[in-house]
Amino acid sequence: MSTLPEQTIELEEVSSGSETPQKPEGTPQAKHPREEQHGDLVETEESKATINMVTLAGMFLDEYKVRFGESDGQPFCYDCSSRLWRKVGLPTLKKWLSDYMIRLALERKQPILRQRCKPAFLKNVLEMAASYGPLPELTWRTGELLPLENVVLDLSDESPAARDYGEEDVFLFKMPVVWQVGAQCPKFEELIKSALGDDSEFFQTVVGSMLVPGNPAQVIALIYGEGGSGKSTVLLVLEHLFSHERMADLRTQHLHGRFETHFMMGADALVAKDAPSSVLKAAGAGMLKSLTGGDEMCAEQKFGPKHRMKGTFNVIISSNAKPVIGLDEDAEAWQRRILPFEFKKSAGFQPIIGYDKILFESEGPGILRWMIGGYIKAKAMLKKHGRFVFSPAQKARIEDLIAASQSVEHFVKTRVQSRAGEDVGCDECFKGYLDFCKAKKWKPLSKKKFFGELCDQMGLIHGTVRHNGVLRNGKSVRGYAGVQFIDAAVAITAPETASGKKLPTKDAEQRKAA
Repeated sequence: MSTLPEQTIELEEVSSGSETPQKPEGTPQAKHPREEQHGDLVETEESKATINMVTLAGMFLDEYKVRFGESDGQPFCYDCSSRLWRKVGLPTLKKWLSDYMIRLALERKQPILRQRCKPAFLKNVLEMAASYGPLPELTWRTGELLPLENVVLDLSDESPAARDYGEEDVFLFKMPVVWQVGAQCPKFEELIKSALGDDSEFFQTVVGSMLVPGNPAQVIALIYGEGGSGKSTVLLVLEHLFSHERMADLRTQHLHGRFETHFMMGADALVAKDAPSSVLKAAGAGMLKSLTGGDEMCAEQKFGPKHRMKGTFNVIISSNAKPVIGLDEDAEAWQRRILPFEFKKSAGFQPIIGYDKILFESEGPGILRWMIGGYIKAKAMLKKHGRFVFSPAQKARIEDLIAASQSVEHFVKTRVQSRAGEDVGCDECFKGYLDFCKAKKWKPLSKKKFFGELCDQMGLIHGTVRHNGVLRNGKSVRGYAGVQFIDAAVAITAPETASGKKLPTKDAEQRKAA
């Protein structure tokens, strides 16, 4: 529940009528600046008093420092103690406005202000206030600024500069960490180094780029590896640092729904923790390209209005297994976006319950400095190249992830060749495919899914269709004609005639003679 601002305390004192200083009779009431702009608060014509709603709305906005979000009409109130703008509910605003009108009625001796304290009138005044009091653009979205517990940190120069909060700042939250010059995080760095090895510096660059809202590189960070490798600990530490106001849950299976994107309003980072390997094959996964590519889109609230939203989100996905991507004939776009990091279990690392909190509490300022170092590297790299620059090992990992997502296509291209008079059975193909995936350390498709995709790829690549005329052990089985395996390790036994006699070869003439 929102706390009332300091003005409410004054209001209660005035409404009690005990200690309010009284002005001498005949002293004119000083006009509020809003009255100079929009007219007197109470206007009298032919002995009939009316309230100027525009003036009242403006006076209320100034008195209670209330503003409204331009996109969704969400009311905010400035908290002088924390120097943040806090969300408030409409019932709270109505209470404030009612108390304010009663106070004005006593001060100005205008009973109509008390008489009009009715729900319908209060609602109309607040609707008027919403049109006259838009919240300025959020400061943390317009510059390279981090709102910390003790200072505002400016990252626009080569080195971070700290300053105090100003009245012109519009922050809705503070990152729960203090700026401390020279702070270090040896335990956190050791965890990253032991899990990622040579990729630890590039990981620092990628996650550091997420400190400031926006995703200029249009990338999706994938963190995967076996359990106990420290990936969940690292991700939770980053969540503590960013603060929950900046983060929203990513549920790719619901992204194609009407209302899912509305839950992302106000956030700048999307996180999927402990996701299944199929997280990027879900029906709505393709929308991630729009959410990271700067596309304009519509976010719809259930039983509420629609709002415009720009897809500049940072995205982090963690999984125990290597994710498989639903490429949908757009492998090039995914290859530009995904940044896979494989966490490997270190012999020296022992999972500890709550270790993320221990790390953040003991090394929070140092972790912030580590992230800022990554942000500075990322900004320099993007300024010079316009994108992240990968090492050969990183390029190979990205290509392997794309290839694993096209495992059947790669199997048909690299393990099967066209040859007249030859044939392969479907079961033989599946066995060869399993061996192929095992050698590549890929997750194979189920038998049913494999057969469905195999039919498409055999037709596209080798121009053959599935039929029931492949002879194996004197029986006809399903398979494909005009193709054979390339690798001798998966070569099949020569087919047999109906009498059980093996054919020395499988050319067309011998098959016809049989």
